[in-house]
Amino acid sequence: MLQSTKGSIYQVLKTERRIIRNEVQKTLEKARETKILGHLVSGNGVYPDPDKVKAVSNFPVPKNVRDIRSFLGLCSYFRRFIKSFCYLVEPLQLLLKGDANFHSGPEEIESFESLKRALNSEPVLEMYHENAPTEIHTDASECGIGEVLVQIQI
Repeated sequence: MLQSTKGSIYQVLKTERRIIRNEVQKTLEKARETKILGHLVSGNGVYPDPDKVKAVSNFPVPKNVRDIRSFLGLCSYFRRFIKSFCYLVEPLQLLLKGDANFHSGPEEIESFESLKRALNSEPVLEMYHENAPTEIHTDASECGIGEVLVQIQI
């Protein structure tokens, strides 16, 4: 009987040890990712906070200039995650000009939906790696000026 009790205690301790190891591992993984100013930052890179992305996804179709301003403000916070942001927002920004009449045509709806899709595509900005090939890309047009630091990361 003493032998089976010893065996049972050993099994319990072995199971506890495995559980504690798993919990420590989970805690360490969570500690490697933190929310900072509407972004998730981890060793893999910077991501938009899923709660903020959800707010963009659930934003109703703008019905007036005030709605457009709110939507563009929300999206602008994540502009660095969205390729060609200035081109995507242009149809909506034109509605904010003083002499523009508000209308929600196909071009404006497509702009609105494109911004939502772009943020929901789970964009990530990877961390800078010293030894990775690095380039600076620049662009200018009547719509805007931009630059981006690009790295090939494998």
